[in-house]
Amino acid sequence: MECSVKGCDRHHYAKGLCRAHYQHLRRFGTFEFTRGIPIIERIKSRIIVSPTGCWLYQGTLNKKGYAFVCGRFAHRVMWEDRFGTIPEGREIDHLCRNRNCCNPEHLETVTHAENIRRGDTGKNLRNPSREHQRRAALIRWGKKLELI
Repeated sequence: MECSVKGCDRHHYAKGLCRAHYQHLRRFGTFEFTRGIPIIERIKSRIIVSPTGCWLYQGTLNKKGYAFVCGRFAHRVMWEDRFGTIPEGREIDHLCRNRNCCNPEHLETVTHAENIRRGDTGKNLRNPSREHQRRAALIRWGKKLELI
């Protein structure tokens, strides 16, 4: 019995697929190989649009929650596709504060100092490590979140 993928004549391994297609399906959720597909198309194929307008990347995220594709950050690739190269000495800031958002309309170039100033660090100077507990408690009791 042969692989059920059109054009593949390798021997059947599991679930109607050859070993290569089956392992690719288990690892990436699809049995289609992506070699040769431009990075922009790869990113766009894995985006879902949230009610807030964020383009949420559904692929690999790094430890800090940023979308990562082919050794590059997806939000930087999308910015460069829409607006051109990122100016020297500038960084991309997520206006929506959602790190895996790739919507170029939610991104802005800023200096490193501005990016740090806008960031999440130091919001609660009393005890930054407990800020997540304060926010969770406010959500639990139905209170409106106010950023400090």
